[in-house]
Amino acid sequence: MDNILTPSMTVDEDIPTGNDPVLEAAGIELPTNNAKFVDPIHQEQLTSDNSLKHFKKSDFGLWYPYMDKSLLAKIDQFADEWIGPIKISPVKGAIGRKDRSGSMHNVKLTGKVRAIDLLLLVPAKYFGYRRMNKNELRAAYLIAKNIGFTGIGLYPNWLPYNGVHLDVRPLPQMEWASFSKFGGGPYIYNPAVAWA
Repeated sequence: MDNILTPSMTVDEDIPTGNDPVLEAAGIELPTNNAKFVDPIHQEQLTSDNSLKHFKKSDFGLWYPYMDKSLLAKIDQFADEWIGPIKISPVKGAIGRKDRSGSMHNVKLTGKVRAIDLLLLVPAKYFGYRRMNKNELRAAYLIAKNIGFTGIGLYPNWLPYNGVHLDVRPLPQMEWASFSKFGGGPYIYNPAVAWA
C-alpha cells in the first residue's frame, strides 16, 4: 500500500523536528522526538511482534513508532476480511496528530496513535474501483464491529472513495456516521443512517 505522504529517508535517519515548510505544505506533521521509520523504498513488512500481511511500516510514515499494536493487528484483520483494497487516507491527520483535540489520532492524548482513517475500495464490474453501496457500507461496519474496534465512524460521502474511521479507544464504544465530503461533522451517533 502506498502512502503518498511518506517522505523518502534512509532507515537510519532521524525523523526531522521543528517546522519544515515543504513537509507542512504536503500535510505532514512532524513528531518532536528521535523516533525512526522505514524508507518506503525498502518496502519492508512489519516484523516480529507486528507481522502484518497487508501493511508495511512505511505505510504509516512518520507515525509508525507511535502506532498502537492492537490497532495495527485489527486493521490488518479488517483488510483480510474486506472485499477489495484498502488505502490509508492521504489527508493530514488520518494517521497521527499532535494537537489539543480528544481524538484517538492524537499522540498527545494517549502517547499512541489509536485511530486511523481508511478509504475502502470495491472492485468495479469491468475494471477499476467504485464507491461502496449501502450494503457494502453496512458490511464494513459489521466487519469492524466483529473485529472489536471500539470506535467506528462511517463516512459514505468522503472523496474519492467512501471511508471509515477505526480506533481502539477505551470503553465505552462509540459509533457514528457523518455525511461530510471532507471529514469532520456534523456527527450522527447512529451508524445505521449511513446505509438507511
